[in-house]
Amino acid sequence: MSSTNTPGSTQSPRHGYVSGSRLSPRRIHVSLAGSTRAELVKLLSLKSSYILLIINTALIPLGTLLVAWSIQLTSTLDDKGNTLDVARPIQMTSLWTSVGAFVSTAVLAIGILSIMSLTSEFGNMSIQSSLTANPRRGMLMAAKGLALSALTGVSTLVGVLLAWGVAHLFFVGSTLEPLSSGQRFTPLIVIGAAVVSSVLVSVLALGIAGICRSTVGAVFAFIALMMIVPQILSVLSLLGGGFDWIGSATELLPNSLMDGAIGADINSSMSSASSSAFDPNWWQSLLLLLVWSAVSYVVGTLLVKHRDIA
Repeated sequence: MSSTNTPGSTQSPRHGYVSGSRLSPRRIHVSLAGSTRAELVKLLSLKSSYILLIINTALIPLGTLLVAWSIQLTSTLDDKGNTLDVARPIQMTSLWTSVGAFVSTAVLAIGILSIMSLTSEFGNMSIQSSLTANPRRGMLMAAKGLALSALTGVSTLVGVLLAWGVAHLFFVGSTLEPLSSGQRFTPLIVIGAAVVSSVLVSVLALGIAGICRSTVGAVFAFIALMMIVPQILSVLSLLGGGFDWIGSATELLPNSLMDGAIGADINSSMSSASSSAFDPNWWQSLLLLLVWSAVSYVVGTLLVKHRDIA
């Protein structure tokens, strides 16, 4: 049996005509690497992405400046608030406390970026084009997560390194007591935990976006989880009595886990005397934050895969 080719077309015994192309459908495939590059291009083509990343980067050293100023001011005052003739020495751990002090606040900008990367596509229905290019919704979510993780990691790392420089410049002329042998890894823990925890929160926010799909709803849910709920629980824990367990619950929320991880157990002696029944150390805090991110991401991805896009 013979067959006739139409002009400008090619024919494959298995796949038939592919108009205007020499590529058969079998040769066309979508990879995670290619999808991730596409998501990076989309994110970096938006002015809002740059604004939110810059806010994240800038807030970290700005917070360091404020905390370092308060630490230095405290070192010049006695217990009654009178100015000392000679300032007290400042421990190097205080410098690193100031470096990571504002990371958990700055990450709110990263959360909003993560949310908008998905909900904006549902809002303007460009999600149809994205799913036409890559119909594998699970891969699409993974690509968004990887792209956001890369941008978040770079933004936070730059911010923390700037904060480190700001802290050193601010404490020039002050007497700094060196780290003890047991605290020699504190700088690495603070910097590493800041970057990793910010990346985990970006993935957590992406999961919330998949759950809510609405920009307003997702942003409110994210801010409530990171700020409003911890404040409410902190107030309730002050009531004492049957509310003592709330202190432990507060320590398990993402914002507290970020602070615990970045804190590198610098104030472990103070926290051990707190009323909380469970006070995770820095690596336990990172693991628990990973659980938060994984659960949010998995639930969000499942809903994106099984819900109608309309």
